[in-house]
Amino acid sequence: MVPALYPMATARPTCFAPAMSRLRPLALITALFLPPTAHADTATVAVAANFTAPARAIAAAFAATGVHAVEISTGSSGAFYAQIVKGAPFDAFLSADSERPARLAAQGHGAPDSIFTYAVGRLGLWSADPARVGGDGPAALKAPFRHLAIANPAVAPYGAAAREALEKLGLWSAVEGRIVMGQDIGQTFQMAATG
Repeated sequence: MVPALYPMATARPTCFAPAMSRLRPLALITALFLPPTAHADTATVAVAANFTAPARAIAAAFAATGVHAVEISTGSSGAFYAQIVKGAPFDAFLSADSERPARLAAQGHGAPDSIFTYAVGRLGLWSADPARVGGDGPAALKAPFRHLAIANPAVAPYGAAAREALEKLGLWSAVEGRIVMGQDIGQTFQMAATG
C-alpha cells in the first residue's frame, strides 16, 4: 500500500457533487474573465490536477450553453506556469496556488484584475487500505509502510505543502527515503490507489 498526501477532494470526487450547484456560476464568471482571444469556438483552460473533476463538470455545463466548447488540460501548476511563460495559448489558468497566477500577471502574461480564489484545498493522508491510515495521520506515518506518494514539491503546490507538513511534524527525515513523487496530484493519487 502507498499512502499519499493529497488534496482531500481528489480521493473523494463525489464530495464536489453538492457543491456543483454553487460552482456552476463559475463557468459564467470564467467566461467573463477570459481575454478577447478566448471568444473563439473553443476556450482552452489549464487546470491544476487537484481540480480536474469539478473543472470537467463546469466545462460540460458551460459547453451546454452553446456559446463555446471548453478544452481542459490538466497537470501541475508549476508545469502550466512554465508553459504559459513560454507562450502556451491557454485562455484561463486554474492554479492550485495563488502565487503562480500573481507572478504571471506581474510578468504581463495575464490581467491582474482577473485573479480570484475559486477553491480552498487542504491536505489529507489516504491509503487504498483505510485501516492503514485510521484517524491519526502522524501515527500512521510512524508505523511501517513501504512508500509515501506526494506530488513533486518543485512543480505542485500540494507537494510543497505535503513536504512542509511533514517537516513541521518532524517526520520528513524519517520518511524521505520512502517518498515517491508524482508530477501532479492526479498521478500521485494513482500511485497511492494502485499501490
